[in-house]
Amino acid sequence: MPDEATMGRAGEINITQEMMTAAIKAIDAYRAAAEQEYANIENAVNSLGIGSEFKGSAASGYQTFYTDKVQPMLKKEDGSLAQLLDALKSICESTRDQIPGGEGVDDELGKINKQ
Repeated sequence: MPDEATMGRAGEINITQEMMTAAIKAIDAYRAAAEQEYANIENAVNSLGIGSEFKGSAASGYQTFYTDKVQPMLKKEDGSLAQLLDALKSICESTRDQIPGGEGVDDELGKINKQ
């Protein structure tokens, strides 16, 4: 059986609960940073007065870019980045929940077999 600190043999990967917990924390941190950047962009767009004070072709083009590209990607709850991060977090959580803690599955089966 490979040591827990190694990644295992070819075709085998050992993942610990700690690895998945760290991945979940990294996903949460990334999402928080992305949400902060979206808020910064939204504030900048609002302060530029696009459509009211800042007019013309450039303003119209930027507004279209912002509305059609930036918002659908970065919108806090339902943007494509949020959906991707939610899916990735769900995968990490379900993987973490399937990893036996403590002594591991072999030792647990050994205990059951001894009963």
